Amino acid sequence: KAAAPAEGENEVAQKPVRTKASTKKAAPPAEGEAEVVQKASVTPEGEELMLVDAHACLYASYHATVKYELRNERGEPTGAILGFANTIRAFLRELPATHFAVMFDSQGSANKRKELLPQYKEHRGEMPDELKQQIVKAKEMCDAFGWRYQEEAGYEADDLIHTFAESASKKMRVHIVSPDKDLAQLVGPNVVLHRETKKPTSEMTAEQVEKKWGVRPDQLGDYLAMSGDVSDGIPGVPGIGPTIARKLLQQHETLELVIEAAENDAPLPFRVPKKINVALVENKEHVRLMRKVVALQTVPGVAKGKFLEELRIPEFDNDRLKRALEFCEKEDMSQVAARLEIEYAEKAR
Repeated sequence: KAAAPAEGENEVAQKPVRTKASTKKAAPPAEGEAEVVQKASVTPEGEELMLVDAHACLYASYHATVKYELRNERGEPTGAILGFANTIRAFLRELPATHFAVMFDSQGSANKRKELLPQYKEHRGEMPDELKQQIVKAKEMCDAFGWRYQEEAGYEADDLIHTFAESASKKMRVHIVSPDKDLAQLVGPNVVLHRETKKPTSEMTAEQVEKKWGVRPDQLGDYLAMSGDVSDGIPGVPGIGPTIARKLLQQHETLELVIEAAENDAPLPFRVPKKINVALVENKEHVRLMRKVVALQTVPGVAKGKFLEELRIPEFDNDRLKRALEFCEKEDMSQVAARLEIEYAEKAR
C-alpha cells in the first residue's frame, strides 16, 4: 500500500485499514432550458452562499484516495467521504460563506437527458460499488455535521445548483464548488466557480471562462453543443471542434445565428473550411438537440420563498459537535475529530 498523503490535503491520511459525521445580445434559451442570469452585483455585505456538487467532489475524492485503501474497523471503504469532509471543511474555512448547501444527484437523475440522447454519460459505466456505499455515508455525514443537503427526483446536482444559484445571486455572491465545466455556464457578476477543489481561494470568473474557452459563460452551452463533450458522451457537429466552435460564436454570437448564417452560406471566419456551412445545415436538428442536452434545467418547487434562511450556516454548538464526533468515531475518522475538537475549543474561548 502507498503511504497516505499529508494532513491538510484533500487525501488526508487516516488509519490505513480503518475509517463516523452526516445539502452582446444573446438569443433566448431553448425550450426547457434555464436562462443564465447575469445581473449587476447586489451582494449584501457579508452574505455569501456556497453550493457544493456532491457527486463530482466525491468522485474526485474517491479516485484520489482509492490507492490508500482507507477503511473503517468494519472493513467498509471511507476514502471518498474523508476527502469529501476535508474538501468541504477547507472551503468553509477559507471562504466567507454565510449560507451553504450540498447538492446530490438523485437516482435516475440523468434519465431526462437520456431520453434526448440515450448514450448520455453511457461510456462512464457503472459507479464503483465502493463509491456507491460512500454516497450514503456522505449524506449521513451531512446530517451529523449540520450541513444542509438536497436532492430532487429526476434531476442532476447541476440542475439544483443552477436553480439555487439563479435565485440566490439576485441577493448575494454565490460560490459553486465543482470541477464540472458545465457549471461555468452560470458564472456571472455574482457567481464564481471553484473548479480546483484542493484550492478554495482559486475561483473562475466570467473573464477567466472566456480566457479558457474563448466564449462567454452564456455562450458555453452553444459551444459544447457544436464541439461536443467527450466527458458526457455528447457528439458535436462533424468537423467542428473547439477552435471552429469558438470562431463561429465570436462571429455570430449564438447557435441559432450560426445556423442562420450557414443556411445563407455566409462567409466563414478565417481558416474555417466552407464545408462547415454544409455540416451545420445537414446537422442543424442534431445540434439543437445537443443544446437541449447540455442546458441546465430549472428544478420546479425549490429555491422559493425564504429558502436562503434555511441555508444559513448554524452555530457549531455542543449538540452539533457531539453528533459530528459520533460520526467520526463510527467511521474511524480520528484526524477530522481531533481538528473539530480543537476548532470548537478555539471558538469557545
